[in-house]
Amino acid sequence: MKIGILSDLHLGNNKGRKLFFEKTFDALKEAFEKLKNCDLIICAGDVFESPREPPYVLYKAKEIWTDIEFLSVMGNHDTSYSTQREKSAFDLFVSLKLISKICEKRRWVYEDKDVNIVGIGWVPEKVLKDTLFEMMNFAKSKRKDGKINILVLHQFLEDVEKYLPNFD
Repeated sequence: MKIGILSDLHLGNNKGRKLFFEKTFDALKEAFEKLKNCDLIICAGDVFESPREPPYVLYKAKEIWTDIEFLSVMGNHDTSYSTQREKSAFDLFVSLKLISKICEKRRWVYEDKDVNIVGIGWVPEKVLKDTLFEMMNFAKSKRKDGKINILVLHQFLEDVEKYLPNFD
């Protein structure tokens, strides 16, 4: 199985910076071209610059989107507490089946004969330790000989590193 990894695409309006806006979409096209022989693409969050992107951003992203299965956790730019009652740009792409969301507690979101994938989207640092322990213990309990377990995170590395020595 060939897996491509992406992170922090930040597709969107980018506060009116037209050149940056165009470059993010050019980079995405290039990435999809380089990953065209992959069986699966995993994104570690921040697919969009903002939870509320205007229609032209969503249209442009959909226009160049890949047919390869695309799994992603939600990054801090993909969601915000103020928009939980509304569908975000990320949620819309999940509804359109362009993205499969990796954030379901206590279950693999992707599983085949070689690999299991589970993920943690962005969470505040105060709940990170408990969330990490829960997901790592889940992954350990499901470990099978010869299978690779992949944990996808969207967190600051320095926050995660505090807790890594506690896992074996």
